[in-house]
Amino acid sequence: MARKNAITLMCFPPHTTHVLQTLDQVFYGPLKTHYNRACESFMLHNPGRWIDDYKDAGLFNTAYMAAATMDKGVSGFEMH
Repeated sequence: MARKNAITLMCFPPHTTHVLQTLDQVFYGPLKTHYNRACESFMLHNPGRWIDDYKDAGLFNTAYMAAATMDKGVSGFEMH
């Protein structure tokens, strides 16, 4: 079925997925941490207010700008 639909199946060597998941380690992990901190700070300083779509976009932007730095991107793809 894969050949029929021009799908290439790949398999990773054992014990190497941590090396292949650079974005998870270098970007998404810190992004999640920064986003959670931004949300916690908002809730702490705005008791009783909801995080709506507009506030969420601003909180995500704050987290993204803290997590997406050039040095993290470069270090994530350096050879160890």
